[in-house]
Amino acid sequence: VPIHQNIGQAVARVDYQISNKQSIFARYINNTDHKADPHTLAPNNILNTGSVGIDDMFNSMVFGDTYIINANLVNSFRVFGNRVGANHYPSLVPSGVSYAGLGINAKPDGIDNYFNLIVSGGFTIDGANQTITQDHEDNFGLNNDVTWIHGAHQIAVGGSYFRGILIENSYAYAAGQFTFANLASFLQGSAQIFKESPPNPNYSRQNFLGLYIADTWKLTKRLTVNAGVRWDPYLPLQLINHDGLQFSPANFVSGVRSTVLPSSPPGIQLYGDQGFIGNSGIGSKLSHFAPRLGFAYDPFGDGKTAIRAGAGIAYDFVPQNIFQNLSSASPYRLSETVNGVSLANPWNNPATNGVNPFPYTYQAGVSTWPTVPYQNYIVMKPNIQTPEQYQWNLGIQRQVTSSLFVAATYIGSHMIHTWNGLELNPAVYIPGTCAAGQYGLTAAGACSTTSNTGQRRVLGLQNPNAPNGNTLGSIAEIDDGGTTSYNGLLTSATYRKGGLNIQGNYTWSHCLGLSTATFQSYAASYQHVPGQNGGPVNRNLDSGDCTGSPLGNGNSSIVDYRHVANATVVARTPKFSNDWARRIATGWTFSSIVTLRSGVHLSSSTGSDVALNGIFLASGTFPVPQRPSQVLPDLNSTSQGSSCSPGPCVNWLNPAAFALPATGTLGNMGVATIVGPGFWEWDQTISRQFRITESQHIEVRGEAFNVTNSERFGNPGVVYSSASTFGKITSSATGGGSLSGAERILQFALKYVF
Repeated sequence: VPIHQNIGQAVARVDYQISNKQSIFARYINNTDHKADPHTLAPNNILNTGSVGIDDMFNSMVFGDTYIINANLVNSFRVFGNRVGANHYPSLVPSGVSYAGLGINAKPDGIDNYFNLIVSGGFTIDGANQTITQDHEDNFGLNNDVTWIHGAHQIAVGGSYFRGILIENSYAYAAGQFTFANLASFLQGSAQIFKESPPNPNYSRQNFLGLYIADTWKLTKRLTVNAGVRWDPYLPLQLINHDGLQFSPANFVSGVRSTVLPSSPPGIQLYGDQGFIGNSGIGSKLSHFAPRLGFAYDPFGDGKTAIRAGAGIAYDFVPQNIFQNLSSASPYRLSETVNGVSLANPWNNPATNGVNPFPYTYQAGVSTWPTVPYQNYIVMKPNIQTPEQYQWNLGIQRQVTSSLFVAATYIGSHMIHTWNGLELNPAVYIPGTCAAGQYGLTAAGACSTTSNTGQRRVLGLQNPNAPNGNTLGSIAEIDDGGTTSYNGLLTSATYRKGGLNIQGNYTWSHCLGLSTATFQSYAASYQHVPGQNGGPVNRNLDSGDCTGSPLGNGNSSIVDYRHVANATVVARTPKFSNDWARRIATGWTFSSIVTLRSGVHLSSSTGSDVALNGIFLASGTFPVPQRPSQVLPDLNSTSQGSSCSPGPCVNWLNPAAFALPATGTLGNMGVATIVGPGFWEWDQTISRQFRITESQHIEVRGEAFNVTNSERFGNPGVVYSSASTFGKITSSATGGGSLSGAERILQFALKYVF
């Protein structure tokens, strides 16, 4: 794929001293990123459409004023603004290579001249369609801080305000996307999945306000206390298009319908309906007062020992982009996913009654409820709470000798009201054999299959005669019931003497809780929640060691690395008295970094909807996947770490220790019960300066990442249905250095300083 990309950056700064009491400054930065659509560079190759063009610009500016009112009173004022303009556009397909040109009965909605087709194990045409975005993100605000020294007190008072505005258009699946299981299915024109939705706008704005007061009080020469409180009210996000959505299962059963759109199914609540809060469904939280208290104590009065402790409460804000998919459901927009369709006419299937619903446009007060069966929804929990965090710490530091310093700190935190998904309309597993016509079956057979998930959903079974009730598929409610806790012991030691500097640290920690969903997805939820029939109703069964990502591959900062150790050694050769020894050996600096950490915790996935409850995405990107059952006490391979076939791969897990649960049930495995390989790395630097004159010198430098060129394993495959990779390691771990990967990297530099 040809690439033509230009990235630029411009910066400017001004500092001005108005008087001996007042100074001002200004800062500005501009970043640009322009990347050509690769198909325009090689238009005769249709496979070049699998990428996107980029036209991005970022601007940021800040102005500050610091004024010394008197010797004990200082005022600091700042005002800032940021703007991101992003345009990621897909490759145009060649003329005639479109749905209409190929005789396919599918029409892109709101996006033309694009084609989206994925053949697993084969090729991709415009597979980057999902990355198409056009957005402007603006935020601006100000803050003012006053510091007053009064006797033994240092008092700080301040406040801040900023406003965020997001105007975003996402075109995920707007061109329609065919996914084929393999090349044979493509040649037969039999698609595994077809997805289509209109452009999905996320137009929102939000205000953020904070006020605080804090006092650092030196009670005695040996004891200092810090206390303060911050007011962090939550001012709810406002949806500019008024396209928020809520759902009440109780209203669905009792038949209560929206007054704004009477043709909607029972239970739906829209902007303007009684009980719908604001235009986003979220109310203000004005009682967010966050106190904090801490102290520092010198127990012996010799300045060599310090005991510090602190505790506090904090409230988190919710990023605006979490609402990206909230407005993509009916009646505002449609999002259709159908399984087992023909390439020629994906809408010719019972799931959609043979109707192509696109293009689709909603007009408030005019439109009627779209009758496409079993649509997916993401709805907001009424009066949802925002995340709240409790933090505490205790640390001891000691200067043992003039050369040796040691420290140990305990850190703890507990978060409540973390956001995740709660499925309100799961499918119910119905055992046995049913006749044609029952539960949407076209022929006699098993009562429960993946093809009749919609007909088995719990709300439809509870109220089968509800008007437009058959348009309700997955209803994933953004829920605030998650919790996460962290406890860690951090130890460190530093030794400095002469030309030798040794530092080391070791952390033991444990992160535990429910995975937090930053982007909601349809049919994404925890498994053991109310309404599930495949296992006990206990959401804590989906809580476990922090995996950092849905399938536990560690691609996140929230990862439970139980043990982490780092050591650095910097040694400088002394100045030798012998002339030749001084010329050859004096002034060399040797720097070593050694990193070790234990493996990440992983969750296994069944790879399919074994429970047949509809809470499963083909890509597996949900907070906690359906998990297999553990049938042996030890999950590890008896030949763990040895090579396997077909290579290159390494045995890690024992597939015989796993089994799929019975159809319609959930497995007995917990979350993050698999531990991946540990990691270690040694990086080395050697450098020396050669003096030419008093003001000029030459520096030579050599660096090596992964000095020993050792193999470090990545994580094993954890999807049980992928037999060729399950339990096997097929990739190397990413290195710990800034440039390091699996291999050894050597780099050399020569610098002339004048």
